[in-house]
Formats: sequence, structure tokens, C-alpha cells
Amino acid sequence: MQSIVFFSGPSAINLVDVIPYGHFTEIGCNHFDDFRSVDHIVAYDRPMVQSIQPKPNCQYWTQGKWLRSGWHQVTHKNPHQGDSGQLAVALAQQLGSEKIYILGCDWNVSDASIQQHHYAFRGWRPPKYTSIKDKWLSQLDQSNIVWVHLERQPWMLNYQHHTDFLRSCSHFLTSTDAV
Repeated sequence: MQSIVFFSGPSAINLVDVIPYGHFTEIGCNHFDDFRSVDHIVAYDRPMVQSIQPKPNCQYWTQGKWLRSGWHQVTHKNPHQGDSGQLAVALAQQLGSEKIYILGCDWNVSDASIQQHHYAFRGWRPPKYTSIKDKWLSQLDQSNIVWVHLERQPWMLNYQHHTDFLRSCSHFLTSTDAV
């Protein structure tokens, strides 16, 4: 199984409408299903879990202390998990993904989010790339992770540009997909 983990950075929005459905297990953060139907949604913060209304054909995941009816627990432990993106990577690992493509991780590029309006409960915009995330990256086994982005960052051990990723997806398209 191959997975796509959609973080909420602005670069994700360039890909949501062009990736063919049905060829990856798709995991989105928080309200990502406002932009694209995915197989799984992961939320890290209690206010975010409370704000999400589950939709059919999607499974919802969080950390154990915020479980509620209809939600599942991410039990795979990566060190220093501290946001929905990191928890989503842990879920992809928990599900047994052989390859994990991470899209929309704009750490060190932008602190913006395509879901910013959902984060009003914080009252401020937290930095996306911190020393805690740097520590997480240094301890994360990236052997089966591919970072898909417009520009490579130093911590992206396996990197693929958006256009190369889409080109690799093109073999999924059939004549009915192209119509």
C-alpha cells in the first residue's frame, strides 16, 4: 500500500484536484476533506476534533486523550509528535504503508495554512517549523517517505518535485479518467 499524507500548507492546494483517486490510501489533516475526499482524517488538537463533523466513507483518527464516538486512536508512536501532520505520518506507518508521499508540508517555507480559519481557537498563528519538529525529523525513519514539494528543504531526504510526482501518477490515468 502507498499513502499520501496531505499536510495543510498552501502548496497542497496545487495538487488536490489533479491526483487521480483510488491509487493511494489518502490521509488528510483536520478539515482537509473540505478540499478533497480522503480515506482518513487526522486531528491532533481537542478543539479541532470537536469541530469536525464526520462524513461517510472516511475514518477519523486522533490521539487517545481526545477520542470520541466514531473516532479511532493513532497508536503508532513517532518521537515528539506535536501536530496533525506528524500524527498523520504515524497513522500511515500504523496502517503499514510501504511508501508515504507527504504533500503540503511547507515547513521552513511558510507559516500559512489552507485551513487557517479553522485555527481561530488558538488566537495566533504558530510557526510551522520549530526545533521540536527538527528533532522529530532527525529521529524519523524516512526510508519510505517521499517529500513532494515545489522546493527541496534540507531535511527532505527523499524529495520529488510536484511535476515529477504528477508525471509518476500519470500511469494511473485511463481513457475514462481523462474524460
